[in-house]
Amino acid sequence: MDVCPVSTMEPPIVDREIARYLEGDKTWYEERRSLVEERIRKRLSELSDRLGDADWLDGEFSAGDLQMVSVLLRVKGSGILAEYPNLSAYVARGQARPACKPCLRCSVGGFHRRNDRLTKVRGLEPSSKSFAQFMGLTLGAASLIDEPRRSAS
Repeated sequence: MDVCPVSTMEPPIVDREIARYLEGDKTWYEERRSLVEERIRKRLSELSDRLGDADWLDGEFSAGDLQMVSVLLRVKGSGILAEYPNLSAYVARGQARPACKPCLRCSVGGFHRRNDRLTKVRGLEPSSKSFAQFMGLTLGAASLIDEPRRSAS
């Protein structure tokens, strides 16, 4: 099984986020969330099997691990990741690497952890289409949070 962070793992995770922000108030939301989380668990199970007891996906730590950790951070707060102890440990190892901390701070994972702050800074409502489009941004999105808001002069 290929375990590409962007094409394999990220789509169902982003789908969960979009459903939460755009469909969270719908009567059928819980059923949809359940289906999406089922797809996430399927992917996480495949990734968990692929990683096994190894520290990293391909032997030595690589950019692929950094990207995968970044993607998995998006689902960490949901509790789903905790169902896979080897993946939780994998994410913790990635977060602990000193060289990775600046990258993860500016990654989608960092962006996701601070999306409430982004909402306040940029004035985007979580239920708005523009917020969902903004959530779709990838690496570097967190840097927008740290930019001072410039007034029109």
